[in-house]
Amino acid sequence: MVSGLAGGNYICLVDVFITGTAYDRATSEKERIRYVLEAGYAGTENAAKTLLALGRNVGAHFGLLDDKHLPTPLFDQFYRDFSVDS
Repeated sequence: MVSGLAGGNYICLVDVFITGTAYDRATSEKERIRYVLEAGYAGTENAAKTLLALGRNVGAHFGLLDDKHLPTPLFDQFYRDFSVDS
């Protein structure tokens, strides 16, 4: 679990987790958006696109996602015991 972070920072890191998972599971933008919507992480297509864009940018900045937006070894280490259901 991510601890010791202010609320906004926590949300960005959750978005990175959701984005990395979406890119790991789905190969097309449409499939990734559908994953985000069906999982209940966003309520509209535009919200899903925004979540994924934020996740890509923050994930790349911190080295959690690679240049194809897939999880890096650091992603796996950082989110090892993480769950969005917690």
